[in-house]
Amino acid sequence: MKRWVGIAIKILVVAILAGSFIWGLYARAQKNKRFDYSEVLDHEAFSLDGESVKFRDLAFFIAYEERVVEEEAIIYNKESTKDYWNTHTNGQFISVAARDAVMDMAIHDYLMYNLAEKEGIRLKPEQLNEVENSTLDFWMDLLDGQKEKLLSYTTEEAVDEMIKKKALAEVYQDYLAVLNNHAYVYYDVGGAGYDEILSNHEVKVSKEWKDVVMGEITIHHNKVNYATGYDHD
Repeated sequence: MKRWVGIAIKILVVAILAGSFIWGLYARAQKNKRFDYSEVLDHEAFSLDGESVKFRDLAFFIAYEERVVEEEAIIYNKESTKDYWNTHTNGQFISVAARDAVMDMAIHDYLMYNLAEKEGIRLKPEQLNEVENSTLDFWMDLLDGQKEKLLSYTTEEAVDEMIKKKALAEVYQDYLAVLNNHAYVYYDVGGAGYDEILSNHEVKVSKEWKDVVMGEITIHHNKVNYATGYDHD
């Protein structure tokens, strides 16, 4: 009897170890699985006071941030710009910092826009003219192939509308600064004034947002990144 009990225990241990090994392989595969932004477009990226903002709504912010960082990467190493994205600085990788910057910027602009709308603030004719120029500049400044990739996630009309909303958010930020006798940056991301306002609103960021790989959404790197040995082709 004891012999059979011993055999059963050994079989159970082997089964547990095998299960752990298989689960480890599965978890590693999931971790290394390339994130496809096009598959989550209709998923919620974050919510603000119950308002759901989808991943497709953040495509504009991603394109803007990826262009800015990629231009810095070209200066850093134009032969392999991917290396710059994986550079570790100020306690985190630049790609992660860029991802955080996109979310912070989106929450800030949506919040400021909503507050402006509630107070009945609108863009003046001269400000609308500035928006038109800003919109033209945005599309002209995109990197080679970036516009095509961006429009695979959203529409040109939606991007233009987001640029207009961002402009109203900036107008409201300036309005708050003048009203309360503060510098403009006081109500920028990380500013004390903005943090105080944000604390009175409910924000929930999707867990999926951490899967976003900045530097591979509206732009693409086809060279080996020597920091990781990962070939993006």
